[in-house]
Amino acid sequence: MKKVLITPKMEAWAQRKAIAQVETEGFIRAIDTHESVYVGYLGEAAWWSCHPTALHADSRDYDFILDGETYDVKSYWSKYKPREGYTAYIPAKNMNRGKGFYYIVAVLPETKKAYLIGQIECERFKQIADFRKNGQKKEGRSGYFKCDCYEILLSELTLHQEKKSYKPPTKDTAPQGLQLELF
Repeated sequence: MKKVLITPKMEAWAQRKAIAQVETEGFIRAIDTHESVYVGYLGEAAWWSCHPTALHADSRDYDFILDGETYDVKSYWSKYKPREGYTAYIPAKNMNRGKGFYYIVAVLPETKKAYLIGQIECERFKQIADFRKNGQKKEGRSGYFKCDCYEILLSELTLHQEKKSYKPPTKDTAPQGLQLELF
């Protein structure tokens, strides 16, 4: 797990992206709020700051391309640093339909920190995650799930290591429509 300090530049980028998404697309799920969309983009910014050679794809199926692999960054708001025994979930409607990896990021907006917890192959996630129904009580803790989702233990994730040999795409070699700028 890697701690990342959230900078004002990251906050401004996430705010711009969240506002643009809400203005152009509305909310994807009923539980979305401007804050939840913003936290999602903060998680992406934190991940991207540690993987600056990644190409920001910003598609419905994945967020980044790195070393020829796709990454769908899944962020969640938290008050606390992630610990052993914690879980992460992905809303059922927000499941990646492609291949590649999910990367889980815990965002603590009040302390301006994010924790890059780790990654898991999308197919592996689908095999081992437990389905939780909207309104189902969370086992061993307070609260209920706010949507249908798939949940895993954070211990199932592995920390990503960037490969040094990777050469980022250029404007000439990048797939059409992908953003090449780093915030």
